[in-house]
Amino acid sequence: MAVKRLTVTNDLDICDEVLIALRRVTRAIDIHSRSLINSHGLTGPQALILKEISKAEVLTAAMVIGAKFSLAAQQGC
Repeated sequence: MAVKRLTVTNDLDICDEVLIALRRVTRAIDIHSRSLINSHGLTGPQALILKEISKAEVLTAAMVIGAKFSLAAQQGC
């Protein structure tokens, strides 16, 4: 039984480490997003769309919508 207890404890330790790492990533994203909004008045998705618009020579509304959904798919939304 001692071996199972160690395994469960190790699993919990790993889960705790993963959760802490995810919280750090989430916090970093939040800080960066707030900084972007304060400095440029844009959200991350808005900045990505504007970047795609600036790269296009010819642009239609359908292309912008397509780029939006393409970016969402890349981000896993």
